[in-house]
Amino acid sequence: MFKCRLPLLRLVPALHLMALPILMSILEAYHKRLPPPSDLTEPSLFSITTAMFPLLWFFGHLFYTDVPSLFFVLASFVAQTRDAPWTAAFVRPLNLEPNHS
Repeated sequence: MFKCRLPLLRLVPALHLMALPILMSILEAYHKRLPPPSDLTEPSLFSITTAMFPLLWFFGHLFYTDVPSLFFVLASFVAQTRDAPWTAAFVRPLNLEPNHS
């Protein structure tokens, strides 16, 4: 259905990079014990600067899986802070290593 071309490969991390400030603003409010932001389209300055970490942007435009992986880890944390354990389990990255306990 979709042909895997370079613009599509670059679009995936770019969309995740643009969505990171939203997750960061929710986590910032949780960390500071403030109510969650009412408007998700206006993230705080702290969350924007944290999401624009230079190393993250460098690897976001170099590799294609690092930023989406970070996005889903943070989405799992956000879901867990909102008492949605099933959603957190659904969006978390899969751990394919065997459990040695």
